[in-house]
Amino acid sequence: MSGKPSQPQIIATSAAPQAPAVGSNLTRALYLYGGMAVRILSTLALIPLLGRNLGPEGYGIYSVAHMIAMMVWQIVEFGTPLIASRLYASASGQNDRDTALSIATFSRLTMIPLSLAAATAAIFYSEPLRNEWAVIGLAVLLGIQCGMNFGWMLTAQGESRLQATFETVPAVLTLLMCALWVRSTEDVVTAFIIMNVAAAGVNLFAWRHARKHAKHIQLPEGVLADALRKGLYVFAYRAALTAMGYGSAYLLTRHASADTVGHYALADRILTAATGLLQPLTVVLFPGSMRMFAEDPYKASRVYGKIVLKIFGIASACTVAGMLILPYLIPLLMGAAYESSTELLMILLPALPLMALSQLLVQCYLYPLHLDKQIALIYVLSGALLWIGAQWSIPAFGVHGMAWLRVSIELLLASALALSAFVAMKRS
Repeated sequence: MSGKPSQPQIIATSAAPQAPAVGSNLTRALYLYGGMAVRILSTLALIPLLGRNLGPEGYGIYSVAHMIAMMVWQIVEFGTPLIASRLYASASGQNDRDTALSIATFSRLTMIPLSLAAATAAIFYSEPLRNEWAVIGLAVLLGIQCGMNFGWMLTAQGESRLQATFETVPAVLTLLMCALWVRSTEDVVTAFIIMNVAAAGVNLFAWRHARKHAKHIQLPEGVLADALRKGLYVFAYRAALTAMGYGSAYLLTRHASADTVGHYALADRILTAATGLLQPLTVVLFPGSMRMFAEDPYKASRVYGKIVLKIFGIASACTVAGMLILPYLIPLLMGAAYESSTELLMILLPALPLMALSQLLVQCYLYPLHLDKQIALIYVLSGALLWIGAQWSIPAFGVHGMAWLRVSIELLLASALALSAFVAMKRS
């Protein structure tokens, strides 16, 4: 015995089970990301429904509350739980899968107090939200509920059709409720409470379904500590990513009215949802990516390189189409009160291909090679630049200064990640 802590098997070996056929992988990917697409599209559909009924000011308050929910979600969901998901996806046996399941469960429970502390601090930091305790309290609950989502276990066990159903039900239910009777922020609270109840039932079923496969688990020595260390890196870059997205709207609450925040949040929500719709194309086009990177990083990099270029081209084409269509579509869908939102969207839209490229580089090159520390450093520096720059750009140039700063940071981020991916593949 060397005394080194035993580690879970995370690289596919010759003793590992054979990968499913590509057709099977593709079918699972289509189910999984079909459900995700429905969820993201329902978010897009909520924009005109809530925007017209709440007005720019009410929509601004709702958007910042939603940002806090996303912040809580990032804390609970990413980091160690994501490391556990990666261990589960590349496990070579039942013991490794049981280990990953235990890490995911333990880490989610331990991260909930941290998320509550962060959300409480956010309430006092944001002036427009100090009198909106009902909305913010719900945002915290929503964030925790999202973070406690165990649906990925169904996907890892091949239950992609069931997972797609669970992705779809709460999203469609929320959309229907908002379409039928949401007319104020109080109605939004009620709608999301109902959605939380539905999502809780879904997650309980997923947990019971997955728990049957791991009744007697003993964690190998050192595995949890190693996952916690790596999880901190993953959490750092996901938290910085949140700061560059929803955090931008949140920063405006320090210097601008809720009305102004509503205009920026509308543009940011469209941009974020569009990026979310582009990213799943990678897995649909190239299923089984984790296993290929484990077996042959060079082959994976060549295949992925072509896909990254294709999706970057699609994102660029979507940007051009959006700049032509959205100035006419937004006032039509949202009403005349949102005409000034189109100016901000025209500034932010060029960030769409940059955001897609950044996420693809992480997903396709850096993350499969386990370069968590490098990714975290790049994202944290980019997030810090945004928060520092916002302190002078918002007072000096207003919301337009925030938009231009966001695009500049995304350009720097994409460039840094591209250089890192090139160096990583050279070294591998």
